[in-house]
Amino acid sequence: MVALSWWVGKRSAIAPTPEYQQITFRTGNIGNARFTPDGSIVYAASWEGGDKQIYTARADDTGSRELGIGNADLLSISKNGELAILLNTVFFSGYARSGTLARVPLGGGTPREVLDNVQDAEWAADGENMAVVRYVPANNHWHLEYPVGHVLLDSINWIGEPRISPDGHWVAFADHENPGGDDEGSIAVIASGGNGQEKKLSSGWSSVEGIVWSLGGTEIWFTASDSGSADNLRGVTLAGKLRTIVNVPGGMWLQDIRNGVALTVTQRHTQGIRGTQPGGKEEHELGWLGWSYLRDLSQDGRKVLFEEQADGGGPNYTVFLRDTDGSPPVRIGEGEGRAISPDNKWVITKPNKGGPMSVVPTGAGAARQLTHDNIRYYNVRYLDAKQLLASGIEAGHGRRNYLIDLSTGDAKPITPDGIAGTILSPDGRSAVVVGPDGNSGVWPMDGSGLRPIPGFDSKYVVTGWTPDGASLYAFYSQQHRGAAKIFLLNLATGKMEFWKTFGADLAGTGVNAGPPRFSSDGSAYVYNYTQVLSEAYVVKGLK
Repeated sequence: MVALSWWVGKRSAIAPTPEYQQITFRTGNIGNARFTPDGSIVYAASWEGGDKQIYTARADDTGSRELGIGNADLLSISKNGELAILLNTVFFSGYARSGTLARVPLGGGTPREVLDNVQDAEWAADGENMAVVRYVPANNHWHLEYPVGHVLLDSINWIGEPRISPDGHWVAFADHENPGGDDEGSIAVIASGGNGQEKKLSSGWSSVEGIVWSLGGTEIWFTASDSGSADNLRGVTLAGKLRTIVNVPGGMWLQDIRNGVALTVTQRHTQGIRGTQPGGKEEHELGWLGWSYLRDLSQDGRKVLFEEQADGGGPNYTVFLRDTDGSPPVRIGEGEGRAISPDNKWVITKPNKGGPMSVVPTGAGAARQLTHDNIRYYNVRYLDAKQLLASGIEAGHGRRNYLIDLSTGDAKPITPDGIAGTILSPDGRSAVVVGPDGNSGVWPMDGSGLRPIPGFDSKYVVTGWTPDGASLYAFYSQQHRGAAKIFLLNLATGKMEFWKTFGADLAGTGVNAGPPRFSSDGSAYVYNYTQVLSEAYVVKGLK
């Protein structure tokens, strides 16, 4: 016992146990959180299902105060106490988003809009310049800029969380290595002078969230997981030396560090699928292992394709096919789902970390590789039994549509750069696409050219066609909480009117429903829903 006590004491002296102090106590979802210059805490949150607000709090007080800035997310706080915030946020797939960068004093006031199409931003040490990540609608690329307007990196993949080193020589960021909003990827740096190439310091993470430079600038601290969604705190040097700093059950997202104290947020994320079988009156739970990502509903409405991500899906994700009557799902294999064939006998899948698409039987038979190119495909739909319609992006091009021959795997671009979309009309002769200006239009499959949609507001996104092809289903792109409100847009008159709400009866605070997918005749539908519950902590003693 004496020897054991000495060992415990010696170990404790080398690695003291971190101390965690909870800062938030309400029920809901926290966005970003940052320290102010005087050590206070500012964070964005949606509590008890209400609108997102920006709050200020202190570590020595359990209360918080609204700053009077609604429907905004916090990005960064300058040395002068000025907030960089994000307004008018449009949500893409996964975690990818963009909005309007604005500045506002910590004491409150009217935000001053600065820059459109921003994903993330950080103040420089001078309190005037910023590093930003911007989405480029014209070609669907992502830019890392520092200062604003000086492009350090132009990527077809989604990137985020720019962080400037204390000496100003480097900008660290998350290179997610996919265009679709999955937070997998690498920790990377690039010289702020713009004369170098991206340098990846630590790769292969299934989730990367939260990047901060250590106080001396010798390490980049970040939270990540190599399998699942439980991100834990790591450190990596500019030479690529990696270490684990602390593991916490369930994980955490690092937000900020000040005077050796870390600010973190825990996220408890659940994602499911609900829907009805053809002609059904009651919705069924159609998800499976807690992070079910909806990919397709069969044309007859009897089968739903999804993959399980996070811990339940494993490091490579797992694809499932499930009958919409609620019977247990069938495991298809590893990867991500893409589309169900018209006869329900085949599905299209792809590896979650990039690679060729495959055609996989839903019953007996052998899978086969389909594509043999370097195109990163987003959405895929069966045009008929011989061809797929897919949106994708490749080096040197913007996002565009492709026709893929199911017998050879050959892909042929059919739209110009910057025009893409796979929402097929009931007769298969047209698809709704989004153009480089961010507006939706109808693209005839005969290539006769883009047709604007009369009366369409770009703040909405088209999610499908009515069975008669006369109207479109539309969803408000800036909605991020509560039930999904679906509108009908008449293609002949341009008139848009509210139609129906989905997910209104989902129980629980902070449950958000996404737009539904419908069967060809409209008699069945499915939709994703999520719930994220968060808590903020300050952590002392991390080394």
